[in-house]
Amino acid sequence: MKKQYIYIIIALILVVLIGTYFSNRTHLQENLPIGSTVSPSATTTLSTGVNSVNNSIIKEMTVKTKDDKGVITSKTMSYDEYLKWARSNLKVPVFETISKIPTTYPESAQKLIVSKFNTAIADLKTDPYSFDKWLNLGSVRQMAEDYVGAEEVYLFANELSPNNSVAFHNLGYLYGYYLHDNVKAEMNYLKAIENKPQQLFLYYQTAEFYKNVIKDLSKARAIVEKGIKSNPNATTDLNTLLWSLQDPIKK
Repeated sequence: MKKQYIYIIIALILVVLIGTYFSNRTHLQENLPIGSTVSPSATTTLSTGVNSVNNSIIKEMTVKTKDDKGVITSKTMSYDEYLKWARSNLKVPVFETISKIPTTYPESAQKLIVSKFNTAIADLKTDPYSFDKWLNLGSVRQMAEDYVGAEEVYLFANELSPNNSVAFHNLGYLYGYYLHDNVKAEMNYLKAIENKPQQLFLYYQTAEFYKNVIKDLSKARAIVEKGIKSNPNATTDLNTLLWSLQDPIKK
């Protein structure tokens, strides 16, 4: 086997391992979403009310629905009630189809991805409303370079858990580096930070996007400064990053 094929296989394995690590590590802290407002579809809007003392625990969610005549009705419910509502009202995207895998991948890599597709699909069949299982399918579609398919997965994951940071970050990365929609990329990166401002990793990734994709060092510095302000007890690495983003003449 040629060396480049070996490198491709290693890279694919690393993508899965790293994605799983950050998904599991972050989502442990995201079992319940914290306060925000999102628009998961053209006809549904969700908003959350949180305890002013401890905003890490959601207290209620307000679901707004629009009927065929455009009349909007609202209902406030607990998060457990919302989960039941979601299972009855959110339409699950088609997930049983395996994405077309690039023929440039070596056969061993193609087999690996197909195996991961089969596992992800089988898992979702057991619970098609599982946030983690959708994240897993998204990472596999991304491995197969099905970026539009991965986008669909992460968008639905955000409907299931509107206050997560992982799927919003993944969308930011997809839009910024693969689908080339910088407006949506920035929006999703910032939403991830809004949802989980204590996740330092998000400031790094957003700063990298500003620096490398849209070539705006001022925005990169601003987001790192925001991270420092939001995390005053964990800023050593962010301060180092901020210094690296300074104008070379000013260093």
